[in-house]
Amino acid sequence: MRKSWYLSVTVLAHILERHYYKLPRHPLAGKFTISIPEIVNAIKEAGHLAPEPIAGSTNLQRVWEAGYPLGYDPAGNTVTTLTVISSAAGEIITAFPGRLATP
Repeated sequence: MRKSWYLSVTVLAHILERHYYKLPRHPLAGKFTISIPEIVNAIKEAGHLAPEPIAGSTNLQRVWEAGYPLGYDPAGNTVTTLTVISSAAGEIITAFPGRLATP
């Protein structure tokens, strides 16, 4: 099992397609308004945090507080937090601005 923080090209493409404001797809998803290098750096910074379990899932989340606006959540609110979802092995699955919605 991989124990390092790992962002694949495929996952980065998914994050940009779904969560980058310049791509008008997925209108109900949170969107990053920072540059692509800043997104990658924010994901890297989140890797220093201890992972937290996600209820009802085997995946983990890390919620990083940037202290500056990263984008907006699905409701259109400006957010300063980044949530990164990863497998237990450390492979990043997705990342988005804001927090994971709780049912």
